[in-house]
Amino acid sequence: MRFLFRENSTVPYFWPIHILTWSGYSIIDLSINLYRFSDFTDFLVWSDSTLMGFIIVTALRYIYKKLFASFPAYYKQIGIILLLSLLGGCIWFFLRGFSHVLLFPDKAISFNNYYQNFAVPFGLAGSVFWLVGPIFGWSLGYLSIKYYFFLAEEKSRNQKMQILAKNAELQMLRYQINPHFLFNSLNSVRALIGENQEVAENTVTALSEFLQATLKYNDRLMISVKEEMDIILKYLSVEKIRYEERLDYLVEADNNILKYEVPCFISQPLVENSIKHGLFDNPEGIKLAVKYREERDTSILLEVVNTGRLKESWSFGVGLGNMLERLENCYPNRFHFSLNQIDNDVVARIRIKSE
Repeated sequence: MRFLFRENSTVPYFWPIHILTWSGYSIIDLSINLYRFSDFTDFLVWSDSTLMGFIIVTALRYIYKKLFASFPAYYKQIGIILLLSLLGGCIWFFLRGFSHVLLFPDKAISFNNYYQNFAVPFGLAGSVFWLVGPIFGWSLGYLSIKYYFFLAEEKSRNQKMQILAKNAELQMLRYQINPHFLFNSLNSVRALIGENQEVAENTVTALSEFLQATLKYNDRLMISVKEEMDIILKYLSVEKIRYEERLDYLVEADNNILKYEVPCFISQPLVENSIKHGLFDNPEGIKLAVKYREERDTSILLEVVNTGRLKESWSFGVGLGNMLERLENCYPNRFHFSLNQIDNDVVARIRIKSE
């Protein structure tokens, strides 16, 4: 496991946490050694020692930031922490003794007298290890907190990468829709040219307006229900020119969900299938209704209803398969799609549940 982090990984509010932590240690150490103080000079000696320790662990922070970017093995890092803590303890020991003798000569004649009278009562090695403990504890605490924030940064970064990947996939799926629809529309125009040139020209105009509307939302994966309705209305205007009286349609929505966001162009595959299969079974004409509703246990219900019969052997084509993939990416485990025969109508429904 990589215990370490990048060099530029930082601990938020390091200095307040660092000062509070060392202040806490100082209070505990003061309470332990207070009975040794005979006058104010002893307190100054203790304060001088505590300040040195603060400076040493602060310096270790910058050493750790440089070193640990190149030691991936956990056991190596623990060894380095121990070694640096021991080195820091030795430096602290000698600096404290030297400072005491230099600044307070009346309190100590030599290093030996200093450590016999003021330091821990179990000799030189004990005095050093007494100072190593706080440094080692601070090092473990600092690096543990730093590792925690590193993991948080990695998690956030992975989530952003997943979102970017999902958006890229959604964009790719969306781009598959327009060529598919354009192919079908151009085939319709080609068929109309020989039959009725005026209708063909009107179809091209309506198609141009529809494509212009889709380009308006080219960079958006999600749009409001109202915007989705506008796109579907322009799409149906293209189909209406082609099928004339054979296509009768209605598009409506509850006013309170017009601002809800849905995947851009998510309704089109259902509308296209309804027209294609509905007119195949009913050449004389169909009625089509596209409705956006709000339900109590559901954020949005999209319903596309057309007169006709549902084939028993129906299967997902390019459009519906594409639609389901986009829904799965946007609403994992929060949507339900159904296609059923209800009386004389084929009813397609997409239910999107709230989080």
